[in-house]
Amino acid sequence: LGVLLNQARLATTQVLSWTSPQIYRSNDKTAYAYLRWEGGTGRPFAVAGGMPGNGSGSVSGRVFYDANKDGRVQADESGAQGIEVVLDGRYRTTTDAEGRFSFPMVGVGRHQLSITLDSVPLPWGAADGAVLGVDVPLRGEAHAEIPITKVEE
Repeated sequence: LGVLLNQARLATTQVLSWTSPQIYRSNDKTAYAYLRWEGGTGRPFAVAGGMPGNGSGSVSGRVFYDANKDGRVQADESGAQGIEVVLDGRYRTTTDAEGRFSFPMVGVGRHQLSITLDSVPLPWGAADGAVLGVDVPLRGEAHAEIPITKVEE
């Protein structure tokens, strides 16, 4: 939006005389306003691990220390903080203080979850079947529990 304001006009008139032209100032005031607008549509959000337009859901879960090696979270098994979780070998996130992770906007369909072994503290390591498959529903959430177990000495 722009505004242009002119408070007075300056004009010269030629009088039929041998003298120079007369200059006068009017009391007319003028205001101009102009507005420029451009319309357009935005771009869709990027969908991790899927084709644009196929819909999306999300993946969330928890990485936990599986002390009894049963693959299920027990009351005395805590979450693993700072573990890097990888979606489809490409998208990465890190677990929070309670071992939780989340991937928003994931394409619908089957996806693979894994952990980066370098981020797992010793003496812990990946459990058998370190790659976990999840099915992401349209506008839904897939949930995964990823165990890490003590390495045998």
